[in-house]
Amino acid sequence: MTIALADTLIARAQAQTGLSDFGPQGWRQGLGELVTVMRSRDFGDVANARIEDRLTAVLASRLQIEDWIASHPQVLDEDITAPLFILGMPRTGTTALQAFLANDPQWRYLRGWEAAQPVPPPNPAPQASHPPPLAQPTPQQESRGHGQKVQIN
Repeated sequence: MTIALADTLIARAQAQTGLSDFGPQGWRQGLGELVTVMRSRDFGDVANARIEDRLTAVLASRLQIEDWIASHPQVLDEDITAPLFILGMPRTGTTALQAFLANDPQWRYLRGWEAAQPVPPPNPAPQASHPPPLAQPTPQQESRGHGQKVQIN
């Protein structure tokens, strides 16, 4: 089994969502090239199925985003001033910094569910008013000394 053709993946996403407007068409060439490269190798049936599912899910998200924007065109008029991006190598504290900043109400952070499913819920206000607490160490981490309070003079 090889990965399905791009047109097949597109049709699956449309069938899943009942939507057909992908918005500006600049993405099709990239999808075509990706699928061509992926089809040149056989990753095995299980991996191929997972790749197809992921590509279909991304296409479905794009359809849902375009539909949401069409239903809420006012979002295109919103100003986003001075966005803050946290970038860094693995294990350098970027997640801790993000969690720290997320506790300050002046910052709007990307929630895990938003990254996985970027279409807003019917009422995003409750999520916006409840920032997550800073991560607490697990009992295993505490036994290894993680999460100990340090007094700074």
